[in-house]
Amino acid sequence: MRQFRDHLFEKEEGYAAFLAWMTQESAKIYPYEGRLEIQGKCSVSEIKRQSQIQEQKEEPENQGIVLIKEPEDTATVPKFLEAKEEKSGAVKGTAMHHVMQRLDFTAADTVRQVEAQLLELQKKKQISEEEISLLNIPAIVHFFRTDIGKRAADAARRGQLYREKQFVIGVPASDIRPQWDKEEMVLVQGIIDAWFYEGEQIVLLDYKTDRVLKGQEQKLKDRYQAQLDYYAKALKQTTGHEVKEKIIYAFSLQEGIAL
Repeated sequence: MRQFRDHLFEKEEGYAAFLAWMTQESAKIYPYEGRLEIQGKCSVSEIKRQSQIQEQKEEPENQGIVLIKEPEDTATVPKFLEAKEEKSGAVKGTAMHHVMQRLDFTAADTVRQVEAQLLELQKKKQISEEEISLLNIPAIVHFFRTDIGKRAADAARRGQLYREKQFVIGVPASDIRPQWDKEEMVLVQGIIDAWFYEGEQIVLLDYKTDRVLKGQEQKLKDRYQAQLDYYAKALKQTTGHEVKEKIIYAFSLQEGIAL
């Protein structure tokens, strides 16, 4: 190597030419530099998180979906308690989804029926006592008394209700982020809470346990629109049937919100 270097630079003009070449090469821009940051695979949750980060950058702090505010004279909550409360909310949300995945929709429109099912699920070790303690059973019962709950139960009776469907679909990278190359393909994965047939078309249902205020329905729509759009695209690709409705069921508001 030293012999090669000495031979290359044995003349002053050779060294100068080498420096000029190095300067020219280092100044070049890699033509596909924009593709380096493209993820080959991502989850719908990651996409949602990115959109929420962007939303927070674009909006004043007091315009997003917020937790119910305490009175102004309430003492400041220590950060470790705030973190504990946030974790508790996430755990409760997971428990609610877990139960909605396993309940028999055809026999769940009374407290007694839901409690009986939970006891049976616990005996089968499909749900824990701790999870049951985190549930809002009246809120679950109320779901089955709403229009969307009744329709989902009817679909279950027909054998046309499907839950916790995993999917992976390919979408143009620019669909994820506008600055990414549209010629590149990104795999998007996710899990659909529930969907069912009505005739030849599909109704998509997604449960949300966010603590939101009455009147903030549009914020909830904006936050989850992209997520449900991907779910609808996945169902269309895998079943060949059109998704006629995309509905968020907000347990805190106890109502279905159509997108």
